[in-house]
Amino acid sequence: MNAALILMPVSRHLMTWLQSRRTLRNIFAFDAAISAHKLFGGVMAVMGVAHSFFHCFTYANFAEAEEADLEQFFGKKLAGSFPSSPSGRLHFLLQHRASITGFGMLVCMVAAFAVLRCRRKDFNKFWYFHHLLVLKLVLLVFHGSGSFIAPCQTIFWLIVPFFVYLSPRVYREMC
Repeated sequence: MNAALILMPVSRHLMTWLQSRRTLRNIFAFDAAISAHKLFGGVMAVMGVAHSFFHCFTYANFAEAEEADLEQFFGKKLAGSFPSSPSGRLHFLLQHRASITGFGMLVCMVAAFAVLRCRRKDFNKFWYFHHLLVLKLVLLVFHGSGSFIAPCQTIFWLIVPFFVYLSPRVYREMC
């Protein structure tokens, strides 16, 4: 949800359109849009780091799990497709799409948050590094795909915010 909401407050055309509606002016605090963007980004960063931290425990448990436990959780057919050694299972997990995109998202977040302090001194550096978060959202769409447990639903959360954020930018570049 934070990933879906983070783009909305910084979508200038959406905010301008919403502000022009007289009834909405009294409901929304448009001056707080950047603060909301920062809040959503902070929550997304904390939750992303916590999510990654807890996956370390999940990976360790998966690598050391007994065959019977894997069969009970994943079913006999899927559990038989996993390597039998702990190092093989760990290697299997680290090569999975979710691990690769997860590491990529962490790198994007760390790089983008590392330059937050230099916003006033070197705005271009801030601007380009901050747009790594758009790459992070693209990686997020693929992060849950290929899941062992449930189908990915991220695209359904992000398609509208991506459209609202990117369509005016693409239009501006084309015209």
